[in-house]
Amino acid sequence: SSSVNVSVGHPLTLSFAVVGAQSYQWYKDNSQIAHTDSTVKISAVTTDNAGVYRCTAYSFSNEPLSSSSVTVRVISIPTITTDLPSRVVVPLSSALTLTFASNAASYRWTRNGTNLDNLASTLTFSSITYQDAGTYQVTAYNSAWGYVQSMECVVLIEVLPVVTLHATVNDSDVMIRAVVTSSSEYTLQWRRDGSAVHLETSDLLVLA
Repeated sequence: SSSVNVSVGHPLTLSFAVVGAQSYQWYKDNSQIAHTDSTVKISAVTTDNAGVYRCTAYSFSNEPLSSSSVTVRVISIPTITTDLPSRVVVPLSSALTLTFASNAASYRWTRNGTNLDNLASTLTFSSITYQDAGTYQVTAYNSAWGYVQSMECVVLIEVLPVVTLHATVNDSDVMIRAVVTSSSEYTLQWRRDGSAVHLETSDLLVLA
């Protein structure tokens, strides 16, 4: 037998013509359906139309001449309700959850094109590492041969600046210099006992 794939809402025509046939009888999943000519037409397919269709052609004397079957697969594309963000920046060792919501039955996640051992709609990291950085994507499948892919999400690991303080005394002044190691742009704000020191945003703090 052959097979045909058709999307939900699309028309479907099944035809079976036999020379010399007087009548036809169609069956769906071995049950008779109300079609007695050579063609079955469905104007807008639903998932209920999926199944194995069989048609038998009969002669004038009602003798079976030939029979043929076809498997109809109805493709229903899952609906996305929450897609992945295009970019996520997270600090090293922090938690991260990527969520892709749809009405799908199962999911498959990839990182940089490689399958991950996760079949849920969410992907969770309790403590993210440098190895977790990359491009993530999820494919959602349903039971009706349909699937949909998320947008690609780039996960970047944010490296926090490292600040080292060096203090020197010059006469009655105390000078504290901040040496910052950072792979990205940063700003400084000096604090004393947890409170911001007004207008002190350079790398040098002078206490007179």
